[in-house]
Amino acid sequence: MITNVNVSPLEYSNSNVVAMASVTIDNAVTVNSISIRTNPRTGELYVQMPQKYNKGKSAYEDIAFPITQDARDELNAKVIEKYRNPSADMDIRDEINYDAKISANIAKYDKPLENGKIGSGTVSVGDSFIVRNISVYENDKGLYWQMPSYKALDGSFKSMVVPSSPDAFKSLDTVIKDEVNTQYSYRMVDAATFKKLRDSCPDLYKQCSGASEDKNVKIKFKESDKAQILETLSRLKNMSESPAATAAKTAIAAAKPVMKR
Repeated sequence: MITNVNVSPLEYSNSNVVAMASVTIDNAVTVNSISIRTNPRTGELYVQMPQKYNKGKSAYEDIAFPITQDARDELNAKVIEKYRNPSADMDIRDEINYDAKISANIAKYDKPLENGKIGSGTVSVGDSFIVRNISVYENDKGLYWQMPSYKALDGSFKSMVVPSSPDAFKSLDTVIKDEVNTQYSYRMVDAATFKKLRDSCPDLYKQCSGASEDKNVKIKFKESDKAQILETLSRLKNMSESPAATAAKTAIAAAKPVMKR
């Protein structure tokens, strides 16, 4: 649920960006650096979530984003409405007592980096929003973590995502540290099973991370849950496609021309 929206129109821009926005999700995190842009071909407005360059993929990727179409539609609609109607009241943070479900998925490194970083991963807020690039460090005072940020032109670092309140920080702090201190087992799942996890087991889907050279995906789970997890993965792997999907594939195959040798 979006509990607040702020939009700052740009007085001057040499690009298609017309405004910057921040959105609070479930009274838990506030996402900054959201841009409102115009499509150069159609002139229509659209919303772009904050991004960072992924060297491994040689591409930009969203840092904080909705994972369901309904959540994305709600965010886009409210941000653009606030831009078009600045007087619209989008702040309902004090009107509801919303205790968002927060979970973390942190992959620990085999050895700490020189700067003390011991792992990185994601935080899920509710059932429909994910924040990437959570960094976890350890020093002589213990564990601490940082939300994703970027380096501004003046050399300072600006946060892309921040806890929306002291209580939200405490909740995030507890969840992230518990995640780092929990011992997990790991298993690789094939690409087909991974796709089925999103719809069938969203909580388990959030525990997947990375991809190996053979395109399999690593999933982690508590050792005490091993039997149940393996049974679930086996069921999903053997789950047949729906009749409609099978019929569609058959029709597509039949429509392809036969190659003569």
